[in-house]
Amino acid sequence: MTKTFASQGDLKPKKITFKKLSPNCYAFTAEGDPNTGVVVGEDGVLVVDTQATPLMAREVIRRIRRVTSKPVKYVVLSHYHAVRVLGAAAYKAGQIIASQTTLELIRERGRQDMKSEIGRFPRLFRGAKSIPGLTWPTLAFKDELTLRMGKLEVKIIHAGPGHTAGDTIVCCCGTEPQQAERCYLDSLPGGSPTPVTPPGTARGVLSPDGRRVLAQVGDSVAIYSVAGGEPRRALGFRPGDYPLRWSPDGHEIWVWTDRSSVSRLRFDRVDPVTGARAPLLTVVPRELGGVRGDAWPTLADDPHVYAYVQFLYMSRLY
Repeated sequence: MTKTFASQGDLKPKKITFKKLSPNCYAFTAEGDPNTGVVVGEDGVLVVDTQATPLMAREVIRRIRRVTSKPVKYVVLSHYHAVRVLGAAAYKAGQIIASQTTLELIRERGRQDMKSEIGRFPRLFRGAKSIPGLTWPTLAFKDELTLRMGKLEVKIIHAGPGHTAGDTIVCCCGTEPQQAERCYLDSLPGGSPTPVTPPGTARGVLSPDGRRVLAQVGDSVAIYSVAGGEPRRALGFRPGDYPLRWSPDGHEIWVWTDRSSVSRLRFDRVDPVTGARAPLLTVVPRELGGVRGDAWPTLADDPHVYAYVQFLYMSRLY
């Protein structure tokens, strides 16, 4: 008996939407199918993930042409999976950008993944015969790449392993003219964003009730009211602290501290009103051999439920 994948019988068309997320950014989605991001700059368009085939990519191009006639200058591959990248040829972009790790994965697994995914996802590979071959990046970066699309700054970041080892995120940096980054309050139906924190805010953490933002500005940490008014200095913080979140009751800030250590992750609880500080949790990774560092920890309401990324040096045999 031949085994088949459930996805091979999933042939029902999905509803496509093309939604404006901000003045420069759009999302092409189809009820959970692989989506495509579109960034419109002053001098051209950047596309994030291409759809699975050039034929299917034409659906994205049609919607891009409804909002701009500017050429597609860049295609960014968020990772190497065929269902995301094999439609690239349709855009005729000047640059195809990916992380160095994604490029290596295409070399190592690209053809195998292409054959596998075309067989498993027939609906997602409509027009498979239009695929000219593997999609090869023309520009690979290690950690971060910044593009200037006129006045719009776009950061392309390889933040570390996630869905695949080469995962890439694209950030459009929103600022006021001649101002550094800050936190804003924005209404979902639209309208002009209202600044909450001053220019130069390195990190903002919203309280559980949505009324306060704890923000780092330079070396100082303060609490800002979303409704406005004078900020209140937050006490108890040390240089190098990384505020992760508020406690569920909104009385404490949970911070990642001693960030240089690769043998443990240490978290403290800080009362920003009194400055009282106490240990919250220490996590010792199970695997220490080859550890380069740990990053992006996340704590749940119960701090004993957590997640983090661990970076390892892996050996290779040739």
